[in-house]
Amino acid sequence: MTTRIEGVHPLSPLQQGLLYHTILDPGTSFYVDQVIQTLDGDLDPEALEQAWQRAVDRHTILRSSYHWEEIDEPAQVVRASGTAHIERHDWRDTGSDDAVQERLEDFLRTDRRRGFQLDRPPLFRLHLLRVAEQRHLFVFRYHHILLDAWSALMLLEEVLSSYDDLVRGRQLPSRPVRPYHDYVDWIRRQDMSRAEEFWRTELAGFRPAPLAVTGTEGDDGARAETGADTGRENPEVSLVLARETGEALRRLAREHRLTLGTVLQTAWGLLLSRYTDQQDVVFGMTMTHRPAELDGIEDTLGLFINTLPLRVQPAPHRPFAASCAQVQAAQTRMRGFLSSPLAEVQQWSDAEPGEPLFDSIMTILNVPRIGNLGRRTGELDVRGGEYRYHTNYPLAVLVIPDEEITLRIGYDRSRFDAAAVERMLGHFATILETVATDFTLPAGRISLLTREERRMIDASGAGEAVAPPGLCAQQLFEERAERTPDATAVTFRGTSLAYGQLDARANQLAHLLAEHGIGPESRVGLCLDRSVDLVVAMLGVLKAGGAFVPLDPAYPADRLDFMSRDAELSLLLTSSTAQRQLPRLAVRSILLDEQTEALDRHSTEPVSSGVRPDNLAYVIYTSGSTGRPKGALITHDGLVNSCLAQQDAFGTGPEDRVLQWASPSFDASVFEVFLALGAGAALCLAPQEEVIPGPGLVDLLARESISCLVMAPSALAALPLEAPARLPGLRTIVLGGESVSTTLLDRWCTGRRIFNVYGHTETSIWATVEECAADGRPPSVGRPVRGIQVHLLDSSGQPVPDGVAGELYLGGVGVGRGYLNRPRLTAERFPANPFSDVPGSRLYRSGDLLRRRADGRLDFVGRVDGQAKIRGLRIETGEIESALREHPTVKDAAVMVRAGLGGEGTDQRLVAYLLLRPGDERPAEDWRLFLRTTLPDYMVPNSFVTLDSLPLTSNGKLDYAALPEPGRSVPTDGQTAPLTPLESRMAELWAQTLGLDSVGAHEDFFALGGNSIKATRIASRIRQEWQVEFSVRTVLESGTVAGCAAALGEPPAHSVHEPPAT
Repeated sequence: MTTRIEGVHPLSPLQQGLLYHTILDPGTSFYVDQVIQTLDGDLDPEALEQAWQRAVDRHTILRSSYHWEEIDEPAQVVRASGTAHIERHDWRDTGSDDAVQERLEDFLRTDRRRGFQLDRPPLFRLHLLRVAEQRHLFVFRYHHILLDAWSALMLLEEVLSSYDDLVRGRQLPSRPVRPYHDYVDWIRRQDMSRAEEFWRTELAGFRPAPLAVTGTEGDDGARAETGADTGRENPEVSLVLARETGEALRRLAREHRLTLGTVLQTAWGLLLSRYTDQQDVVFGMTMTHRPAELDGIEDTLGLFINTLPLRVQPAPHRPFAASCAQVQAAQTRMRGFLSSPLAEVQQWSDAEPGEPLFDSIMTILNVPRIGNLGRRTGELDVRGGEYRYHTNYPLAVLVIPDEEITLRIGYDRSRFDAAAVERMLGHFATILETVATDFTLPAGRISLLTREERRMIDASGAGEAVAPPGLCAQQLFEERAERTPDATAVTFRGTSLAYGQLDARANQLAHLLAEHGIGPESRVGLCLDRSVDLVVAMLGVLKAGGAFVPLDPAYPADRLDFMSRDAELSLLLTSSTAQRQLPRLAVRSILLDEQTEALDRHSTEPVSSGVRPDNLAYVIYTSGSTGRPKGALITHDGLVNSCLAQQDAFGTGPEDRVLQWASPSFDASVFEVFLALGAGAALCLAPQEEVIPGPGLVDLLARESISCLVMAPSALAALPLEAPARLPGLRTIVLGGESVSTTLLDRWCTGRRIFNVYGHTETSIWATVEECAADGRPPSVGRPVRGIQVHLLDSSGQPVPDGVAGELYLGGVGVGRGYLNRPRLTAERFPANPFSDVPGSRLYRSGDLLRRRADGRLDFVGRVDGQAKIRGLRIETGEIESALREHPTVKDAAVMVRAGLGGEGTDQRLVAYLLLRPGDERPAEDWRLFLRTTLPDYMVPNSFVTLDSLPLTSNGKLDYAALPEPGRSVPTDGQTAPLTPLESRMAELWAQTLGLDSVGAHEDFFALGGNSIKATRIASRIRQEWQVEFSVRTVLESGTVAGCAAALGEPPAHSVHEPPAT
């Protein structure tokens, strides 16, 4: 029999949103809420069912269903009648209380997964579980589209009151109640133009910063759970604040004329600020709104809540109490606009189309009944009122402010893992505990970390604690020369020197240098090509007590002139060949190739130079942001610590042969030289043309029997595919300077040890190391090496928790003195070390963003000062490059920001430069679609350029400055007209739904003003038009008219007149 329809009504804004998410993910348990009660005593199940039936008869919302197919706007349909049925379960054989609880959890989980079909009422289920003769558990399950928590508990109170009347034989009063659709009608009468003006002002200038948190295994750990059969529901973690903390927060809120909710919201905003290192954050706040002008609305059941953005700006200097006052003022301003549809607010904000305003929502369950449903009803003692709900937001914070404040966080297990969220919950509690003792503490001084967490982070951030070695760098070499004087030390073009010979020649040069006044703190330029003389010069300068300053003969004259003047060189060591390429430098020079006889007249015994470990060892010039290079000052302490750390990490020994691959003007060459000579290995040099990545370099490696290679990952990737098989003797590869792809590891790992090292010139070359494995996961940059301390700090100087990106500050023996003749820059980049008791100790501020995993390993995230911005959105190009390298056709990739097609300053776009594997040419759309599986749309490059090779700098790193400007015939995405009848009809349908005159075949859905409701309408129109199954998710994933046409079975056509998609 067909049930008579009492009325058809529109949905409230939040109901529309819940409908959308339920259609989008029909297999999930999102928005299925449950309330669990314990009923002790003699229960009359029939009377309880009658009480529920009375509630169904009284409240229209309990007889409602929701429809969207073949109609322009979703509607809620109210039946004239409905049935309340209680399913009964006999669990008396379950056993102990623990067994009952375990069975209950399984039941609730299964019950949630059953979900609801929103067009088939009733949208609630009632279960009575008899667990003992005199005890029942009652489970009320319903879809959140019907009721908010307050309404649900009002309903339970009403049912219990009716039950009490029934079992006592009292006449049941029947009082009419205002229907829920009156509230929806009231919302629709509100002035949306005023709401738009308010929200545009309230959110002006805000741009979302995605919340990125990892757990024990970093991103991999978070993703590891996604394959499990979880029923598509979000798990949760919880804790209860100490009673005294809650009492203190309530007292402080009263004293400052704040609500407790405001304090909790401000604390969560501060947490998000510290996790994203942004002083302007937004999260979703669940607001309750029952308009006072609707008489009797307080007795109506329904969904009287809305989720709206709450903006928090906790400036580091501002007292926490002042931040609370700002948040409360913001909520006061919002009172007239609590019914604003979130989808519209999203479009009124400055967020990019399709980009969510927030990743987290907070609900404060200010429902006194939640913990106070204990009452005597008839012969029953009713206890409990546990409320469980699940949303689709990545993070959903639920606060229950009973006598003890309970904090819960539900989380999307595909984005976060349990360990990360548990830490986050602990940090939320730490903030609340801190402000409970000092409500006026500035935000920048509120630490997230507990004392134990701080201790563990300090321990994991420190390499092996070592005293300064007390040695100078040349002494490490001298010890090897004394131990194995006849072992080969250095080779070049068929000539070689044994350790004893190299030591003797370096001593002779040191005596010559001493005669020229070289001693401790003297700086000596080395302008030499790759040769044995270069190694002799390095050692000779150190033995004389001086510091060497590498100068590349190939550098432009102006740069060499600046470096020699800036370094205030006491002397320049060069060769007659190199001198012919040099400008006239204002410094004394010695041509080493013309000093053979002079050197032979000097002693081969060591010079007594008086050099100490804290004296300068070398100066390396690095690029500067001003365009002028800056000289980084490194002492013997730092260099020796680096050498000893190499021996600890790589196990290099006398049997090894190490290639000197890096340009002599870069610190990587110092790394290579002392990697070999500090371990008693042979250092093999070759002319520049022979070390260029390619077949010739493979020949060199094989001919010289190289067993240990230090190289940039992009250079290793450029070697021919057969290289690993041709080099069985290459046992150790040390990679650094760039990210390492899993593809590269797969090619080279078999039979070898591969290390990923990370560091900075300013901290004695390297700071962390990880031995890599070909396990399909990108390697981290490892853990600190001996003598190095790692500190990850936010912009307030506070240590960040595990899983949160922070700027890297390095401390310890390896930290250099600073920059030569740059006191202001030195003060900025080498601040005092607040974590050390050593007088004068300093940190190096790297400008790099890193993230620590819970096991102490570090992941490189990007640059603080090198972040690209496209349309105001922060973009790390390194993340896009890493994603591209995972594509099977891409051998290597570089991404950079280019000026838009209209010229400098008109716009900016992302350009990807790709080095492809042979025979793997693909259309640009293939790479776009691939990237969209892992990156947000705003991080997908606008253009793709394929190159035969990626340009490299002289030290083997990608040369971004040499990347070509892409051609200007590249079309703007989305301007192609529909090319087939199906695309044309699809475009008409889109245009009608979106309220536009026309839509291009490739225009983005969100960029056209699409939102969740419009996606629902388009899916419904497609199903109606073509009589096929077509989901809302397909609309969103297709994203374009052409994509939807392809999903229907007709691939997008390409016109011969269309420019190539690049």
